[in-house]
Amino acid sequence: MPYDGTVEMDEFRFMDTRDRPERDYRPDRDLPPRPRPQYSGPSSRQLEQERQRQEQMAAYLATNPDPITGLPRPQYQQAPRIRNPLADIVNNPAVTVTAAEVKAINDPKKAMLPSGKIVKVPMQRSSFSMYPPIRSKRTRKKTKTDRTMSSCLKQANAKGKLKNGKYRKGWDQSRIMTYAHKLCRKAMK
Repeated sequence: MPYDGTVEMDEFRFMDTRDRPERDYRPDRDLPPRPRPQYSGPSSRQLEQERQRQEQMAAYLATNPDPITGLPRPQYQQAPRIRNPLADIVNNPAVTVTAAEVKAINDPKKAMLPSGKIVKVPMQRSSFSMYPPIRSKRTRKKTKTDRTMSSCLKQANAKGKLKNGKYRKGWDQSRIMTYAHKLCRKAMK
């Protein structure tokens, strides 16, 4: 028996829905928006733990002398939050600085090695490097390939770069190196 929309069939239980308005069952329209939790700062338990930690730190500082000088520490109302390592050095009578070290302190061209030696550093330092780079000497002779590649790189740079050093349109460092290797392979044949 064909389904005409008006009768109910036993095996599928189809019902006529032509007289009902269509309804959009998207949850964002049917349900109210879910309340989102708001952050209201640290809990009372966290505040109490922080207060206890500060009290313990103040008690420790009051009973233990400074390990470098052996002098008693100054009394604080609460433990200091920011510790300035430069203040520790300046206020420590055991630390002395020579005239050469005073000159090197604010000189960006100088650095101190862990051994205490003051050395000059190249101007192009990486921002994350504390120590000057150690340059190792080349331990082998220049080969024929090295000399050929050097001349091929000069040719490739002349072709791929302008006089002011910018790349020509469509050129980048990858293309220059690819072209230099191609020239080198041709020259080595």
